[in-house]
Amino acid sequence: MLLDIIRKNFWFFIFMLLLGFICIWTTADKSHLPYFLKLHAELFLELYTLCIPLSFLKPKPRVVCQWILSVILYTIAIIDIFCFVRIGSSLSPTIFRLILETTPTEASDFFCTYITPDILFSSVGIVLLLFFCQIAITYFKPYCHIKFHRSLLIPLYLLLIIGVFASIKNIHHIIKTWQFNTINEIESYFGKEYYASRAQYLPIHRLLFSIHADNIAKRQIKKLRTTLKNVQVDSCSFTSPNIILIIGESYNKHHSELYGYHLPTTPYQMSYANNNQLFVFNDAVTPSNITSFALKNAFSLNDLSQHEEWSDYPLFTAIFRKAGYHVAFISNEFIMKQQGDFADFSGSMFINDPEISAIQFDCRNDKLHPFDAGLLDDYRLLKALNTDHNLIIFSLIGQHVDYKNRYPSKHALFTYKDYLRRKDLTKQQKLIVANYDCATRYNDFVINKIIKLFENDDAIILYMPDHGEEVFDELKTFGRLHDTVISKEMAKNEFQIPFWIYCSNRYQELHPIIVESIKNATNRRFFSDDLPHLLLYLGGITCRGYRESCNILKQNFDINRKRLLRGQIDYDKITHDP
Repeated sequence: MLLDIIRKNFWFFIFMLLLGFICIWTTADKSHLPYFLKLHAELFLELYTLCIPLSFLKPKPRVVCQWILSVILYTIAIIDIFCFVRIGSSLSPTIFRLILETTPTEASDFFCTYITPDILFSSVGIVLLLFFCQIAITYFKPYCHIKFHRSLLIPLYLLLIIGVFASIKNIHHIIKTWQFNTINEIESYFGKEYYASRAQYLPIHRLLFSIHADNIAKRQIKKLRTTLKNVQVDSCSFTSPNIILIIGESYNKHHSELYGYHLPTTPYQMSYANNNQLFVFNDAVTPSNITSFALKNAFSLNDLSQHEEWSDYPLFTAIFRKAGYHVAFISNEFIMKQQGDFADFSGSMFINDPEISAIQFDCRNDKLHPFDAGLLDDYRLLKALNTDHNLIIFSLIGQHVDYKNRYPSKHALFTYKDYLRRKDLTKQQKLIVANYDCATRYNDFVINKIIKLFENDDAIILYMPDHGEEVFDELKTFGRLHDTVISKEMAKNEFQIPFWIYCSNRYQELHPIIVESIKNATNRRFFSDDLPHLLLYLGGITCRGYRESCNILKQNFDINRKRLLRGQIDYDKITHDP
């Protein structure tokens, strides 16, 4: 009976197995060999399970079903691998959304740009060759006689048993993912479980997950639209005529000279701080080391300590616009119709949805730049649209990996030789640290350029990144970790963030009470989801949802509010426990 299932579906089984192998070898993570190898056993089990119902069909209907499934799986595999080869991302919710939104003209431009003869020499060409081989085998199949000996039962049993054990974790992750009702829940789960996002190891899995995520996103976006349409502002005094928010990316505060780093990575910020124009906050924390989760909750008036969902509360950008501020969003990370993985999809959906974007922003840029300084030109083009009251948001690519691509070569101030005292690092690791510090130094250069744009205005500038980064400090790795347990070292490097406020000389003259409250607040415990309440206060906006207890500049700011990492782990317990 066990062998009959394969015998009746032999060529379909063989070619789908080969197709799965190609997909795994092209797109799967090979850094952890045991995990990579077990995917092949899991594939065998999945295909065998798929063939069980087919084996009960009569020969002709079975062949028809086999070919329908083959065409579907080949098509999805080609799209998936093509995206991976050409744009570095396999099928994802973002790619799926782009496909749905692409017009015929855009599709034509895409094909002309990306479909070139060399694509046939990639894994896409191998899949096409496999497809034609399957057609040829089908034609010559009457002349191919396959016999199965009962001795094959033992290896078949073994493969199926190995497949069962190999697939348990991935099946658990997939089932768990489909039980969540919000993107935040999925995102948080992916952050806790490193291999959860890789459980969809085949193109068909990724497609189904993309459809599921897209449906969830639609529900949340629909809810957010309703929330934003009902935004009401009680009053607005336009206390601060020009509020500038700079959003950084992947900034380890311990590589900032402002926070005691031994190399001159932030000379401009140091200069402003020494001149009492820039005030450094010493205890700022982000709820997540994933951009999308951090930003959604930094824009929304929800309270993470109460486990409130971000889409149930208005975004501060929409409130500012409703109050009469001109709101500009100038980003080197989020533009309309961008491409990316699940986190990009989750992060950009509340920024790039056309209707929500129109509710939040009066203007925004429409292209990315190799380096963040390109945003200055974008602002100069949009500056004519400014009014007497402006909220201007600069969203930088900052120190996002790959670090060496985040700064022009002329800004390569540091080399591996600056880290010779780090005997615990290899030359390559020292070079990575040098690249990161060069990116941090360049980030300081860009920030200075932005400050110069407003230094003569009645302006206040806030800087806050989405999250931190590992850069071979306590943990000998770089990037971000998504382990189940957040260690004290992870909390320090990935969840602590730099946060500062710059006040122009004119602003300090006109708003001495605010400036004094800023000075008095620099040692308070700040959480990035407090940001909207601080901004509303600076704008002189009163509205439903504003909470004085979440405004770090007010005396009744709640210093005991829990700062929950990933929505559940108490940051202050991790860092203060021995």
